[in-house]
Amino acid sequence: MIYLILSLGLVLQGVLSNYLPFYINNLSFLSINLPIISLIITYTILERKKQINLFYLICFIYGIIYDLLFTNTLILHSLLFIILGFLNNLIYKKLEDKFLNFLLIIIINIFLYDILLYLLLILFKEINFNILSLVYKLYNSIFLNIIYGITIYLLTYKYRNKLKTSIY
Repeated sequence: MIYLILSLGLVLQGVLSNYLPFYINNLSFLSINLPIISLIITYTILERKKQINLFYLICFIYGIIYDLLFTNTLILHSLLFIILGFLNNLIYKKLEDKFLNFLLIIIINIFLYDILLYLLLILFKEINFNILSLVYKLYNSIFLNIIYGITIYLLTYKYRNKLKTSIY
């Protein structure tokens, strides 16, 4: 199930990125970060199985695969995905695995990912853009990511509830 969710995130990212691109000079209305949402769902499954170290390994490998398929950087997304994985671990220790908390975590992850990525790209002088472009992308990326998150959450709901550990 985990590998299906992760594969679906990459395939949909690839297909939809051809139709909904984000360009610096020509900002599109919709942009997507589906692999991040796939990682959030993967965390909820592996956390119930008590396999957090496997989750961090998946974040690293998934980042390498993402970099090989979509970018020219080799380790950048691996590091970003591991940072987001640690963040998810911290948040889920404080919050319950509820639907509204899941939506909040999606928003936090998308915002943090975009902000960290663009700060790193500016730091290494890969791109030049103003802060309004980042705000525009953050604002417009929420819609499709929330729809994908809700869909995946509902599709995996029954499977994740089977994994709930009993307190008795």
